Amino acid sequence: MPHYKCDACKARLNVSGKPAELVGDLCPECGSLLAPVADLAQVVGYRSIISRDRPATAPPFESHQRIADLLDEFVVRRAAILERDRLDAERWLDDSDEPNAAAVVLPPPQTNV
Repeated sequence: MPHYKCDACKARLNVSGKPAELVGDLCPECGSLLAPVADLAQVVGYRSIISRDRPATAPPFESHQRIADLLDEFVVRRAAILERDRLDAERWLDDSDEPNAAAVVLPPPQTNV
């Protein structure tokens, strides 16, 4: 019987079926990625959690879409932070009254979206 663990919430999951079924799946408790357990000594003291039952003909795991959505949100947030920082740097350089201040042109932020 394959075993998986969640190090974030110290939980273990026992599943019946093929070991590769839950690779990349999320913990039903906290949403962290589940890791396969090679030796049962790794999960001593972990509490047991129950898996969601999935039919054999189920569509791809919802967790994969959730991970993709979280990654998309991160990329958008990061692009916004970089743009804000670029604008702040330009304002800081423009506010200088010193005659020796050098203007620096920052490249536009790169987006991979």
